[in-house]
Amino acid sequence: KKVLINTNSSINLSIGERAFEGCYSLDDLFINVALITIKSLGARAFAECRSLPYIDLRNLDCDISDNAFRECTSLQYVYMNTSANITSIGEEAFAYCTSLSYVEIGAGVNNIKNRAFSNCVGIKTLNIKSTASITFGEDVFENCHSINKIYYSSASANASEWTSKFYDNLQGYDKNYFKGATIVFSDGVAYLQKYDGTLAPQA
Repeated sequence: KKVLINTNSSINLSIGERAFEGCYSLDDLFINVALITIKSLGARAFAECRSLPYIDLRNLDCDISDNAFRECTSLQYVYMNTSANITSIGEEAFAYCTSLSYVEIGAGVNNIKNRAFSNCVGIKTLNIKSTASITFGEDVFENCHSINKIYYSSASANASEWTSKFYDNLQGYDKNYFKGATIVFSDGVAYLQKYDGTLAPQA
């Protein structure tokens, strides 16, 4: 039910492939983010941990591997390190995390691979801290019909950057999941993502 990873001094941690895969009853994971840095995260490391309600990735200092959290159906929130060392979110990394409602995308992310958030039907809010132009794979947000608010929160964020670095890079049908959503920039100004692909200031 509970996994506690702690230490009295700073260490680097590697989590191997399938390390906790299928731990259906795991509902409490504590990794001391003050002292432990995750330097590698293997494919399917936490896949199908169906009772895990949250994951704190602020101590992650590597890319998120393919299927790392796939089918963690109770997972509600994902907090990500602002470290530039996290550049990629792997294929189906969070696919079928059906309870996921809030996702924070770190400052260094520039590549989100195929179906990374596919069928995360509960996502309502994205907090995008990345300042990079993001390359998207196919069907990254497939069936994410509930997205209604995006915080595009890098210091220089503005409507032009949102369009050129994020929205215009979405592939195929993925643009449709953002239409009608509110986009809030770092200065607090909010826009509506219109169905014709343009932004309209909100009153």
